[in-house]
Amino acid sequence: QTCALPIFQPRNTTVAGHVLWPYPEAVQVDIGGNIVQKPAPLTISLLSDQIAPFQKVGSPAPQLLTNSSELVVETANGTAVFARLRIQVAGTYRLEFARLSMTTQSEAFQILPGIPIGLYMQTEPGVGMSGFELKPFPVVGFQDVYGNFVPNVPKSPAVKAFLLKNTGNSTLLCGGRFPCVRMSVEGRIFFDGLGRSEERRVGKECRSRW
Repeated sequence: QTCALPIFQPRNTTVAGHVLWPYPEAVQVDIGGNIVQKPAPLTISLLSDQIAPFQKVGSPAPQLLTNSSELVVETANGTAVFARLRIQVAGTYRLEFARLSMTTQSEAFQILPGIPIGLYMQTEPGVGMSGFELKPFPVVGFQDVYGNFVPNVPKSPAVKAFLLKNTGNSTLLCGGRFPCVRMSVEGRIFFDGLGRSEERRVGKECRSRW
């Protein structure tokens, strides 16, 4: 009779969207520590310890993804191997293996964001009177292909803000710094001091340059 589920877990860090390697495994053993050879279905699930900060609004919830969409595996020679599992949301997680009412958990491991591919708005600009700073001021972040915030950006690219839609003769005020260019600080760009010269409805766009 199975009484324990020893496990073999993936390495401590994996990049978002990459396959967990080595493949997670669970072995069913009896009270004497002997492998139970009789086939049995084992289920794997994801437990979230901590999701990485500054996730993009609307990002999907963390989940285990697999090409076969199979999170229940029949043991072979007492072992269930869960192949080609992926997690796209950066954070700290554990895996839980279950057979009937018996469960066991892996140690915590991290999913890291991938390479930065674009920008997203972390803090939308607020409303400001003509000639005054926008409150709150815009904060922009770098994101990977899955929408994860990327704090470590190579070459510290500069990001420029400018008016996207201008229905009049408004001018973007940059708090004494012109043009409105900021450098990223740990993947975030703070556009403090940003305002406009007239009370008109305007849009803003931020672009980066490597």
